[in-house]
Amino acid sequence: MNERNLTAFASKSQKVVNYLPTSRQELSWFIIVAISAGFCEEVLFRMFVYEFALKHIGIIGSLLFTNVIFAITHIDTGMKNLVGAFILGLVFSLIFYFTQTIWIVVALHISIDLHAGMLGYRVHRFNTRTK
Repeated sequence: MNERNLTAFASKSQKVVNYLPTSRQELSWFIIVAISAGFCEEVLFRMFVYEFALKHIGIIGSLLFTNVIFAITHIDTGMKNLVGAFILGLVFSLIFYFTQTIWIVVALHISIDLHAGMLGYRVHRFNTRTK
């Protein structure tokens, strides 16, 4: 991690900066939330919404329906992240469809959330040291 990478991340994360940890205590809580959110969201969207929709509207309809809803739940982080959540949700749904296991997408979701939190924490520490 160098100054250029941290600066680039900081400029791209303006919409989500309020969600990212700024202290060790917040980082600890963030880790717990990231794990629980990754697990709960994937169980809800892939195992319940997606599976229900799959039985009623088929594969294409369930992919679109489930991930539009998934994206809307991430709307508070900005339009760019809304599109990203939709695309990532599609990828997660396809992984779930082909593997028939929830654990891969849970692990991916948790790792993405943890990565964002760690980067946010490091950017904050970097910014407070250089001021």
